[in-house]
Amino acid sequence: MPSVFKRWQSEPPEVTSDPNVIPLIDVTLVLLIIFMVITPMLQVGAAVQLPMTNNPEEIKREEKQLTVSLRHDLSVYIGDTRYATNLYGDMSKFEAKMKELNARNPGRQVLIKADRRVKYGDVRNLMKYVQASGFANVGLIVDKSRRS
Repeated sequence: MPSVFKRWQSEPPEVTSDPNVIPLIDVTLVLLIIFMVITPMLQVGAAVQLPMTNNPEEIKREEKQLTVSLRHDLSVYIGDTRYATNLYGDMSKFEAKMKELNARNPGRQVLIKADRRVKYGDVRNLMKYVQASGFANVGLIVDKSRRS
C-alpha cells in the first residue's frame, strides 16, 4: 500500500488554464477606433465630392505629386491651403505659388481634384492655369462608380 500512495503523490497535478483574451480584445477595439478616426484625415487636399467613372486609370501616389482642388464654390486649393476664393476672380496668388512650385521641382505631376458639382468648363479653365504655370503632366482624380 505505501508504494501506491507514493506513486500518486509523485505525479504533478494537472494544470488547466484558459487564456485571458479580454486584453487582446481591448487592444483590438482601441486600434479599430484609432484607424476609424485617422482614415478620413488621410485625404490630400480640400474635401470635395469626386465625379464617378466606371474604369478609372490607377495612378500610383507619389510624394512628388501636387494636388490642386476645385471646390463646388469654385475656390481653389493647393494641398490644404486656399489660394483663390473664386476661379474667375483674382488668381494671382495661385499663379505665383504654382510658378514657384514648378521652379522648385520641374516635371512634377499635378492632380486636379474637382468637385462633381463643378462644370467641365471650370475644370478646363483650372487646367489652363496649371499648364500656364509650366506643368505639363496634369491628371484628374475621380472616384470609382459604385455598382448597385
